[in-house]
Amino acid sequence: MTTAWPKDAPGVGDSAARFAAMVNLMAPDRLEITVHGAGEIAGAFEALDAVQDGRADLLHGSPYFWASRDPSLNFFTSIPFG
Repeated sequence: MTTAWPKDAPGVGDSAARFAAMVNLMAPDRLEITVHGAGEIAGAFEALDAVQDGRADLLHGSPYFWASRDPSLNFFTSIPFG
């Protein structure tokens, strides 16, 4: 999973790590998520491109970063980080 922020970012970085840990715990031997911070696979604003072109399988970010690509993404971020 690539993220749109550094792995150690307070709040958002922690929640990405918690999400990955919970999935890894719930689906042992079936799913394993490794968290990559912004810049490891792609830059913060290129994270969606990394998923689209196959460099990453999953993205942890905020859809409003890419609202210019598809206005419907605004519906998923009407509340910050909501």
